[in-house]
Amino acid sequence: MSTLFLKIVNMSITASWLILAAVAIRLLIKKAPRRITCFLWMIVALRLVIPFSFESIFSLVPSAEPIPADIAAASGPAVSTGLTFIDRPINAVISDSFAPAIERSANPLQVLIPVLSAVWVGGVAAILLYAFISYLRIKKTVAASVILQKGVRICDDIKSPFILGLTRPTIYVPSTIDAGALESVLAHENAHLSRKDHWWKPLGFLLLAIYWFNPLCWLSYVLLCRDIEAACDEKVIRDMDREAKAAYSQVLLDLSFNRKMIAACPLAFGEVGVKERVKGVLNYKKPAFWIIAVAVVGCTVVAVCFLTNPKRKTDTPPESQRTSFTAIVSEVNAGTLLVTPVAGSEELRSADSFTVPAANYPEGYEPLIGDKLEIEYDGYILEIYPASLGKIYSVKLISKGENPTASNSGDVPGESTGASNDVSPDESGVLGDPIDKLAEIEREIEINTCYYDLTHDGNDETIQVTYIAFDDFDGVIDKALFHNGALGYVKLFDEMHHAKPELLWYRDYAVAHVGNVQIFVTTVDGKDYLVETDLGIWQGDAVYKYKVFFIENGEEQIVDSGEISFDTENPADTTAFFDGIYSWINDSSVLLMATDIGLENDVYFSRGLDKVSPETYYSQKK
Repeated sequence: MSTLFLKIVNMSITASWLILAAVAIRLLIKKAPRRITCFLWMIVALRLVIPFSFESIFSLVPSAEPIPADIAAASGPAVSTGLTFIDRPINAVISDSFAPAIERSANPLQVLIPVLSAVWVGGVAAILLYAFISYLRIKKTVAASVILQKGVRICDDIKSPFILGLTRPTIYVPSTIDAGALESVLAHENAHLSRKDHWWKPLGFLLLAIYWFNPLCWLSYVLLCRDIEAACDEKVIRDMDREAKAAYSQVLLDLSFNRKMIAACPLAFGEVGVKERVKGVLNYKKPAFWIIAVAVVGCTVVAVCFLTNPKRKTDTPPESQRTSFTAIVSEVNAGTLLVTPVAGSEELRSADSFTVPAANYPEGYEPLIGDKLEIEYDGYILEIYPASLGKIYSVKLISKGENPTASNSGDVPGESTGASNDVSPDESGVLGDPIDKLAEIEREIEINTCYYDLTHDGNDETIQVTYIAFDDFDGVIDKALFHNGALGYVKLFDEMHHAKPELLWYRDYAVAHVGNVQIFVTTVDGKDYLVETDLGIWQGDAVYKYKVFFIENGEEQIVDSGEISFDTENPADTTAFFDGIYSWINDSSVLLMATDIGLENDVYFSRGLDKVSPETYYSQKK
């Protein structure tokens, strides 16, 4: 149902451009016959009915598919209306409110779109039910009518003439009508029948029921009803003299009545736009040939430009319009990769993590954490988190990760808890990384090791903070520590119950580009906990989060958490949020790792015997 709903919404949006064009042309060809303007609404109906279209260089439709069919599953959901000034504010809202969040198990759009689909179906059902009940009430009203002549019945309980029925249409007239008025009424209603309006109006109402959420479709239906009535008036009066036109106008006024609701049926004589119709009748003049020609040309242009879709860009752009970078696979998820640009990449100025959809994988590629990829794209970056690339032209595998047994479980980015893997010391004597090492890595360097009972089993586990040294720094840690491409890990090992250290949990880190992230270890009421804070600011919006947890069976057991969002131009009161953090931080707390932006040092952590307390860390930030 969600797929159908998105298709209907896309068809509605593309048809909206045609409706706007039809309304504009309708105003420009006021003096043209109304039967020509009715043709405009036939073009609109075709756009709303046919689920496909031809591509044309003459198309003025900005985008054939403004809302991608896979938007619900996209890691960086965005619309593409074809108009930048519309896309930017909409995509800003989508990225802030509906982009997949680390702590959520489902993409918000995967929840929202089915709900909207159900609302749409409910609206369609309600409108069709209203039409059906209205039809039954009319049938009941005219049940006591009697035959006046073939195809015409007279009834005491109606106020104005109308046509009812699709396959066997019947004209119903009020019993109070006089003979003079009856002639004009029958001429008008027979004009409807000859034009098949008793089919067109219900069809228009059916489309209105399907596209009820689009206000332009309601406008189209109202204008359609007015134009078919005016077209029939013109057909009846085109050979009348002025006196006959005046008499016809008087009949319109005598039999007019106001209808408060839009109706699918019947075709009523004095129901729609009576004031405009009377003016049109009294001022009617046969249009000149050139007016008809201009109107026909205008309708043709509208059809060619708005019934067709814009040509898709299938040609690969020149090298000057493409860019590429090298990245390392940091997570493998269902349908997407999370990659980190290598040190020195320009992309690190925008983000430290990017999503790559499975549709862009090389043929036969089976991704592993640590794979080195070359990604070619159009240079556009949507700066959400994780960031999303614009159009990806190619993804090439440069080298595979060294450890084929690395976890590819598809955990949510930032929430992976690392499966238990036995590891052994490497050549440098430092515990080896259970994650596939990056191709650029020379060695993993231990920054700090401490011991806390983070599984609450009565025995201390080993917490290890490591940094990955890159070849281009030749092992000079102090330079590498503050390099924008720095990567490392906070790991938790169980060395008590296993012959080899078992990895229970890990968190990788990189220099933040949208705020700062910290991990503390603390002791409260005799129990040890990890406190992770994420103070993110991007595109003028701030999202602050924290969580307090311990580890059980390799999973994070969250005991407290908090989140607050606000516009940076209108800062919120964050007192309660930080009070929540400070309630878990005390003299025993130690900073394991912190990444910051806009500070002299990009990475802070306790190193060796230098136990950096939260108080010391925050004083440095000030």
